[in-house]
Amino acid sequence: MDFRIIVAEQREELEDIERRENIIERSSIGKAKNFLKYPNILAVTGIRRCGKSVFSYLTARNERFGYINFDDERLSNVNAADLDKILGAFYELYGDVEYVILDEIQNVEKSIPAC
Repeated sequence: MDFRIIVAEQREELEDIERRENIIERSSIGKAKNFLKYPNILAVTGIRRCGKSVFSYLTARNERFGYINFDDERLSNVNAADLDKILGAFYELYGDVEYVILDEIQNVEKSIPAC
């Protein structure tokens, strides 16, 4: 599976949403950026369809970041062993990324095949 295609298409979808939708800039984006000044993991939580994905994108949009949404049906068979390949796709597409956004990460199968 070529993760670069999926990653690029998903990024394009987010950029398109930003162009065509009337997105309200949230003051909490600045607060989220403050948390990310240190090597941290930031979990964005909330009810369904409240804008967590767009919020995450807006937080990182002016930085070097990789984004992938595991709700994409093309990723239905992805497991934990594929995460390195996805990170590699980020590096190939965007160079040295500062942020990695893993949307709907709970959809990734946890098992890692035995070596």
